[in-house]
Amino acid sequence: MKKKIVLLKITGEILSHNDKKKLDAKRICSIAEQIKQLAESHYFGIVIGGGNFFRGSKQGKELGLTPSVAHQVGMLATMMNGLPSSLFCVVPSPEIGAPISQQGIKSALAKGLCLIFNTNAVLYAAKNKSFGSIVQS
Repeated sequence: MKKKIVLLKITGEILSHNDKKKLDAKRICSIAEQIKQLAESHYFGIVIGGGNFFRGSKQGKELGLTPSVAHQVGMLATMMNGLPSSLFCVVPSPEIGAPISQQGIKSALAKGLCLIFNTNAVLYAAKNKSFGSIVQS
């Protein structure tokens, strides 16, 4: 059976508790488990949010986080949830993720990894048809 392609945008709001002030661990684990269950029949590209928890928040200001670092915190949180994944960024950030490329996407998919993109990376992939064209070939 040919795997279906899913590009999933997960915002910080969906990851948060009803009061929107903290992450909801049960919700995060549930989403990760659902993705794991569907991974046998689907390729996943995930656009992850979560930077809003630190960007502009009291905690972020107290920690002196810039918006770009806050975005990185959100993406790394997804990886720390134990989902076998590869993180792609448009701006070179070797300590955070791999530069987005067709070769990188194809290699990650061959390893059975879930693809995680920051918003700029997914816009780049969509513009260049990287994700769909790689999976289809």
